[in-house]
Amino acid sequence: LQSGKGFMDIVKFTIPEGFEIRMIVDKLVERGLGDKERFYEAINNGMYEYDFLQNILRKEERLEGYLCPDTYEVYRYTDEEEIIDKMLERFDNVFNEEYKKRVEEMDMSMDEIVTLASIIEREAKVDEERKIISSVFHNRLKSKMMLQSCATVQYVLKERKEILLYKDLEIQSPYNTYKNLGLPPGPIASPGLKSIEAALYPDETDYLYFVAKNDGTHVFTKTFKEHIEAQNKLKNNWTIGNTYKNYVLPINVIFF
Repeated sequence: LQSGKGFMDIVKFTIPEGFEIRMIVDKLVERGLGDKERFYEAINNGMYEYDFLQNILRKEERLEGYLCPDTYEVYRYTDEEEIIDKMLERFDNVFNEEYKKRVEEMDMSMDEIVTLASIIEREAKVDEERKIISSVFHNRLKSKMMLQSCATVQYVLKERKEILLYKDLEIQSPYNTYKNLGLPPGPIASPGLKSIEAALYPDETDYLYFVAKNDGTHVFTKTFKEHIEAQNKLKNNWTIGNTYKNYVLPINVIFF
């Protein structure tokens, strides 16, 4: 009361897991926190002293994946760069020393782990499947197979289409994992803690494929033959209400 801080206008906002930078900025502006153009200036050109950013060479997508999902409180007139810094600081606290040590054990970079975690975040609908989905992607990386994640295509399209067309999978972008081997150049969203843990500690499986069911869970299979069989069993559910003039794909289907 003596400092007068109790009279300052405090704004509370929540960044959900799986939000992209563009969605985070839109949410902040909608809450009356800053200007859209100044936010992108802070994201693209702001100076932030965090070790995890030092080896990231990307420019426009440099902070994608690192604006930590959480609930925050800031003063209404906090500037854009300070708000971004607050979210980066939260990420720095979340990605603790145990996780950093695990990154070294896996012979991957932190950016690669965050990138994989972001894909897991966008693919998984239930927590129980995160580490299984992670195992599929780890197995594919080890087998030199393309990840073929629909979520990466949606990132390129900047639209989370419920159904992707085959022509969507032909889009030319280093983020299109149907066209490029290995991980995309960087994260496609801000992963939550459970997805980060899944990327770091995948289940041990032989799965190479998964296909989505109507309830958001998945059928996991080891061989292409089993994958096609699983697809065929679910196909009738996919086609309800859909026109197959161009033949559409359901989200979260991995093909080889």
